[in-house]
Amino acid sequence: MEILIEGKIVKGRGKGVNVVGKINEKLESKKIRFFQGTLNIVSTKPFFFDVDKADFILFKNFYFYKVKIENVECYVYRWLKCPGHVFEVLSECYLKEELKLKDNQTVSITICKSFREKFKISRYLFWWIFWEKRTHLYYKFDLYEKFVGRVIDLKYKYIKTIIVRLF
Repeated sequence: MEILIEGKIVKGRGKGVNVVGKINEKLESKKIRFFQGTLNIVSTKPFFFDVDKADFILFKNFYFYKVKIENVECYVYRWLKCPGHVFEVLSECYLKEELKLKDNQTVSITICKSFREKFKISRYLFWWIFWEKRTHLYYKFDLYEKFVGRVIDLKYKYIKTIIVRLF
């Protein structure tokens, strides 16, 4: 079974080029070589991947999942604080050129249903509080992303403190 997610292509911040270079170095033994850059897609709804179902993991916190964009096989990669509506897509070819895509164009991402994380109300509630109606801010304002990242850090620190005090 597959899930279809729609999202808009957005202009990135140029960070993907450096990341892809490091990824390619690590994947030399697997004979995988990605195009030097990512296709950035933002959906209006989150999709949370199950980290245990990743096709492979690099750098201890980069999780890769095989997906299809308009029937072209590629990978979405996520990291621990990645918002659920952000899809960084890696491919062996330049997807924008290959599929004749433009910024703000809507595309479909086909994802294997088994990749979906088990439902956790806290994940969706957190996403809804910080990202609903603000999904476009991820690529436009670094400060908002950093703010949400710090809130995530505080949330885990707070939970850890409670657990330590209980036991």
